[in-house]
Amino acid sequence: MKIGFYIDNNFLKKIDMSMLEYGNPGIGGSEYMILSLVHELSKKNQFEITLFSKEPLDLTNINNVLIEDLKNIFIQSNECEIDLLVLKYIQNISFLDIKFNTKKINFVLWAHNIIPNYQLAILSKNQNLKALVCVSKEQQDLFRDNKIFYKSTYIYNGIYEKQIENDLLKYNDRDNEVTYIGSIVAEKGFHILAKAWPKVLKKVPNAKLNVIGTGKLYNKNSKLGQYKIAEENYEKSFMPFLTKDNGDILDSVKFWGILGKEKKNILKKTKVGVPNPSGLTETFCLSAVEMQLNGCLVISKKYVGLLETVLQPSKLLYNTDRKLHLEIIEALNTKKEINISEVQKQLLNKFSFEIIIQKWIDLFEKIESKEMVNNDFQIKNLFYNFKWLREFNRIIKKNIPFCKNLPELDTYLHLISKYLKVRDLIKY
Repeated sequence: MKIGFYIDNNFLKKIDMSMLEYGNPGIGGSEYMILSLVHELSKKNQFEITLFSKEPLDLTNINNVLIEDLKNIFIQSNECEIDLLVLKYIQNISFLDIKFNTKKINFVLWAHNIIPNYQLAILSKNQNLKALVCVSKEQQDLFRDNKIFYKSTYIYNGIYEKQIENDLLKYNDRDNEVTYIGSIVAEKGFHILAKAWPKVLKKVPNAKLNVIGTGKLYNKNSKLGQYKIAEENYEKSFMPFLTKDNGDILDSVKFWGILGKEKKNILKKTKVGVPNPSGLTETFCLSAVEMQLNGCLVISKKYVGLLETVLQPSKLLYNTDRKLHLEIIEALNTKKEINISEVQKQLLNKFSFEIIIQKWIDLFEKIESKEMVNNDFQIKNLFYNFKWLREFNRIIKKNIPFCKNLPELDTYLHLISKYLKVRDLIKY
């Protein structure tokens, strides 16, 4: 079976990809996962792997084929006799239009992001889509009552054993350091942490804030503001909370920019990790896993993937932004010790690449033998995000003929939210 992958690597030319096993070298989490999956699958020798990209990549034992535009992916796949394409979901799915896929190449869509309902409806009608792969069970459960649910599955993002450090400082031996990792854009909610920081300093005067990432993590062409940290207007919204009266950055705050494996040195000294203060868009959150691997307590909002990747007490996932500074203060002042090695063990047992790769292999074999890809209808966190209603809607649509075309729950929720002008009625 010949399997093709695609990666948009316009901005990855100068990234060292020779040591993926030691962690993200400073690229987007999705791109890191694509490269790691291709790397691991190629070692199994069960499939012929081709990686399509816009720029050449220096990857050992992997056939790298250059492609000018994503719309040409099906033409190139046909020329390379690809049996199955694995494509990352992007918001503009027009490239999946049948006019571009005249050869009817079968494909898998790998969804690292939330997919809007109207796009799920389009995808559910695409006969060449053989599986929609989510990166967490909670993400898949968002569309339990959608037709596409029956050809969806979930496979967690993977981690390597080499990412684990054994000589980490105990939690209570660390200084009061807080670390943010991620793109500094509004969706990731850095402004929520910035607004909370002065309140943290009032209670913990010696606290330090490390900020890893910039507004250019995903868009290298962004026009940055005065401090060269984020897009100009966004930067103006949060920097007043992190600067002195004269405009200088607070002594307690350090902006590190984009870091690769060097960020481990920071995480190993960090007490509290805040990977995404808003929780929004987090279908998995690799940063949360990375922080826990290095002995940090993770604090974020209670949203989708974070329910599965944050193994520490669930109360650290707050429901309202107003609780962020309170949770950070409590975590910095706690005297309870963390069993770091036990947390590392649990993370490996759940997300190890040895487990994850086998799940991908099983999926490819199911597709090849034309088996149903989703035979797991179990449900967890029944009362989170109206999930019990989604399941009820799924059951009646499946079993009562005249109900099969009922709308998904989200359609009703959007109408209610619009009528009542309620924010965050839907928790993603």
